[in-house]
Formats: sequence, C-alpha cells, structure tokens
Amino acid sequence: MKSPTVLIIDDEPLMRLSMEDALRAVGCDVRAAATGSEGLAMLDQAASDIVVTDLRLPGIDGLTLLQAAKQRSSRTEVVVITAHGSVETAVGAMKAGAYDYITKPFSMDELLLIVERIGKVLALRQENLLLREELEGKFNFEGILGKNERMREVLDKVKLVAQCDSPQQPATRPGADQDQLRRAARNPPGSRALWAREGRVYRRAEATPRPVRAGPQGDAVPG
Repeated sequence: MKSPTVLIIDDEPLMRLSMEDALRAVGCDVRAAATGSEGLAMLDQAASDIVVTDLRLPGIDGLTLLQAAKQRSSRTEVVVITAHGSVETAVGAMKAGAYDYITKPFSMDELLLIVERIGKVLALRQENLLLREELEGKFNFEGILGKNERMREVLDKVKLVAQCDSPQQPATRPGADQDQLRRAARNPPGSRALWAREGRVYRRAEATPRPVRAGPQGDAVPG
C-alpha cells in the first residue's frame, strides 16, 4: 500500500512544523493547516487517510473537525491532540469516532507509532476490500445469464453457499434432488412401476414378465 496521506491541524507553528517534518521523513504525504476553518477547507478539497488535529483551535475546534472528517469519509482515521489534564475530552473524542489521542507534550516517536499502527489498519482494510471484489468477480455471471431469470435464481443461491462459513460442500450433483422428486412422483413408495411390451403391461420388479389384466373393479391384477 502507498504511504498514507496525513492532514495536520494545529495552531502552534513550531508543533505543526515538527509534525510535518517527522511524518514526511517516514514517507507520508503531508498537508498542514493552522486553523480549524483552514483544515475544514482542506478536507473539502481532498480526503486524507489520517487527520491529526488539536482539540483546542481558534474558531472551529478539533471535535467539529473530527465529525466533519468522518462525514466526508468514514475510512479517514483521526488522531486528536490534547493538553495534559484534558484526557476526559480526548476520551469523548474517541467515543465520537477518533482512532486515538496523544497528550501534550509528546515526542515525535509517539506520533509516528500511532500513524504506523493506523497505516497497518488501512493496509489490512484495503486487502480485505480487494479480496471481496475478487470473490464477487468469481461469481459474476452477468455475461452468461442474459435474461434467464430461473438461472439467476439458481446462481444467487450458489453465491449464498459460497459465502457460508461452513466448509462442507454439497454431496450431490446439481439437480439431483429434483431428479429424485420426479422419480418419486412417478413411482410412489410401495408401488411397482409397470411397463408395456407387445400390448401387455408387466411389473418392472419381476424377473419373469407376468401380464396384468383388469379385475372386477377395473384395477390391475396379475394375469
């Protein structure tokens, strides 16, 4: 997976610059904003994989930016920065959808560790998405089905079986159940199939053909 894109929003110039340099050094594509309004405008311009924002900002605060980032892309992960003693606010931000928080003062290594963890989550998410698309592609019969609605129904059931957690495979060939039902309908339990030869009707199960004649009530009896 490519390096994540990161949007930093912090009104302290030295802190903002330090985070920019540290993230660029590990290959991240970084943008930075000094105010909440500027950060919101950058979110409107393009989505970011990761947003790192201070909770306390002039104008639009970090919590509002968190909600805005999630509304624009649910896949965006947000890290909030909070001052010492404001941990409860940061926990509230996590309940609102933030991935993690970091407390000032902090080292750049702490920030890089969180970003690295998020990068692994994003990579796994992308891998799962590709695998799902591949699975759906294997059961894409649109080019074969045409307008055969009956075949569509059958293949929809095949898709459901393929998505089932059970590793068991069907024990019978396709259509076997329908064949058995047709045979059962023709030959109910307890009866013997009749067959005709040279104008006479015989029972299939008998080794020597025995003619069947009509009885007094019109039912068939052995000849």
